[in-house]
Amino acid sequence: MSLTLYLKKVTKLSGKYDRLIVVTFRGYTYSTRKVQCEFEAIVNEEFSWPHYGRDIKEEMLEIKVYNYSKLFSNRLLGRLQISLQQVTKTGRLVLKEALVDKKNSLTDILVDLEIRYLPVEGAVGKWAETDFVVDLSDGDDLIIRNDNFESLSPNELAKADQLDRRMKSLGRKLVNDDDDDDD
Repeated sequence: MSLTLYLKKVTKLSGKYDRLIVVTFRGYTYSTRKVQCEFEAIVNEEFSWPHYGRDIKEEMLEIKVYNYSKLFSNRLLGRLQISLQQVTKTGRLVLKEALVDKKNSLTDILVDLEIRYLPVEGAVGKWAETDFVVDLSDGDDLIIRNDNFESLSPNELAKADQLDRRMKSLGRKLVNDDDDDDD
């Protein structure tokens, strides 16, 4: 079992600063390298947490974005808390979400990320073998019916056959005439 976060980029930032992104899950924290940027921090980093024990359905993943400073304390630009309930059902979650500031109001800063979840079984969901079996005893399930198809009457079929024969003879005649011109 593992939970993997692929942090792509942080956009709509203001000013030219070094940015630092900190990601926390179940008390384990990862931080990105310091990214020097103006309006868009392209991170492209992957973080993985092996997990075991209780289900992560009720857990939260927290992402914090800071302006990094060597002299002063880092200034928090915003944070994002993601519930992992949906990712346990689908196995993959692609998000582009806005951060919230200290006062829990939305900021313009967007975080672009992807979360992947691999449970113990190796795939999301429990599948029974019968989920993929179809009974084809009568063979009608193999026929795809076209509702817009109009079947022709016997007179129309005879007329179509006659036109086909005339077209074939015309084609042969043209080929024979073409051979005579080449000589």
